[in-house]
Amino acid sequence: MPKRRRRCGTFFSKKMNANFIYRSSWEQSYFQFLDESNDVVSFYVEPFKIPYLYRKRVKNYIPDVLIKLKDKVMLVEIKPKKHVLKKVNQAKFQAAKVSIKSLGIDEFIVLTEDDLRELGLFRKKSK
Repeated sequence: MPKRRRRCGTFFSKKMNANFIYRSSWEQSYFQFLDESNDVVSFYVEPFKIPYLYRKRVKNYIPDVLIKLKDKVMLVEIKPKKHVLKKVNQAKFQAAKVSIKSLGIDEFIVLTEDDLRELGLFRKKSK
């Protein structure tokens, strides 16, 4: 089975008056959602690096988006649910959870395709 090509491109945010690179159609849809949401004050794509340890080596994890809401700040990763439990991703997510308080961030979450569907960003798969 051929590997699916990722959909990459540039998204212009009216709210932020900036171009952001998206690395999947899921990211593109989510950035559009953030741009149109009245609850979102601002958002920043791939905002910074978080060091993490994996296989005895220090690497850098770059979360997908930092979101400032009216009442809190969130760090969000968008990931297919089949990849969430991979050891490398668990190491990244743990580093993010440990780092957020010192960065003034209230919450770290991972959104999967199920979460994006719940937000109405794409249809349920037909059987």
